[in-house]
Amino acid sequence: MLKAQNRAMETGQTMRAGGTPMRKTVSEKYNNDGKEVPVRIMVIPLVIMVATIFTNLFLNGFPFEVVPGNMIRASIAAGFLLATIFLVIMCLVQKVMSFEDCMSNFLSGVSGAGFMAVLLTLAWSLGGISTEMGTAEYILEITESFLSPQMLAAVFFLIACLMSFATG
Repeated sequence: MLKAQNRAMETGQTMRAGGTPMRKTVSEKYNNDGKEVPVRIMVIPLVIMVATIFTNLFLNGFPFEVVPGNMIRASIAAGFLLATIFLVIMCLVQKVMSFEDCMSNFLSGVSGAGFMAVLLTLAWSLGGISTEMGTAEYILEITESFLSPQMLAAVFFLIACLMSFATG
């Protein structure tokens, strides 16, 4: 890592000679024929997304009740979907992009986010498995024989490090 950092600082090259990136690099080109794109094209969908998410959460009891995780995920998905629909409509009305360009950009964004969706799904699965197996109780059981109040913070830090390493 130090070699990579030094190379990037000295030469500006982020990849070593002959290296291959873990993910493909994407170069985006937008052709709007030199037109000035209004800021509202970005701001309105963001406002719609945030308003949709928080409206759904408030309707389900937030902040006075615990909102289930599946409802949070559904609210986020609804917010993103509604914002995307409004963004496509605004781009078509303002003639910023064609429908084909909008769909192409949408699909490339979804494919780029697929990696994160898989990662989050695996993390939620691992958390559920750890809970079902009683990992926290087991760790407490094996550490209570040698855990003293003076060493509490250090031992918790080491245990957290080991758990983070073990779960990836």
